[in-house]
Amino acid sequence: MAIVPNAHVVQVIRCINALESAIALPGEEIMKVGFIGLGNMGLPMAANLIRAGNEVVVYNRTPAKAQPLVSQGARHVSSVADACRGEV
Repeated sequence: MAIVPNAHVVQVIRCINALESAIALPGEEIMKVGFIGLGNMGLPMAANLIRAGNEVVVYNRTPAKAQPLVSQGARHVSSVADACRGEV
């Protein structure tokens, strides 16, 4: 019997692959990225961008969910508008 991943898993894998191609290598320009929503997809995607050395601003309806990213170097903002002031 073949195991077929559900559509959500496939979408997460596609997003991770897209983020890997956006990772800044030494000498490359650092992106300023605003992230809105830190659920099952947003939190790991934002964490990957932080680890890659990008400047990440995060917003989530429940501010406590942003704390793990803030401890990794993200900046938490209190509104969607503030999160949208990045380059991406």
